[in-house]
Amino acid sequence: MRTSPTFTRDELAQAFGLIIAATAAKHWAEEWLARFGGDEDIDEKGRFLYTHWETARPSVIVHRMGEGAESTDVTGYEEYSHQSDDAIGEFLMHFSDFHLNLASLVSPELSERVRIARGDTPQRHEHRKAQMRKIVASMRPRTP
Repeated sequence: MRTSPTFTRDELAQAFGLIIAATAAKHWAEEWLARFGGDEDIDEKGRFLYTHWETARPSVIVHRMGEGAESTDVTGYEEYSHQSDDAIGEFLMHFSDFHLNLASLVSPELSERVRIARGDTPQRHEHRKAQMRKIVASMRPRTP
């Protein structure tokens, strides 16, 4: 199976820090890598290796079919704005597109590594990032 380098421990902490406090983000990034980042899953530069399990390239297929319907301001993640950093940290203890999309907001270099790992076109990747920015905004605590 093919792998692609994605985020380092520090980059994952920065990504988590977009939705929880920096101290909690660092803790949960370390916990995430302890659970999911075995020696075979980390490259020589300390980057988590994304494993390409699929044989088809669904992101390209979706792009060819269209970018989808117009998005709304409702993301489905609004409930997290009322939860503690630990509750959100527990939510983060899996691996999914959410993590890759969140990490893509950290820096242009990491964004490009994520895009390449996923096999996205630049347009599809920008669409995913725009959606994730809305999700991040909806997950931030609201002040009364």
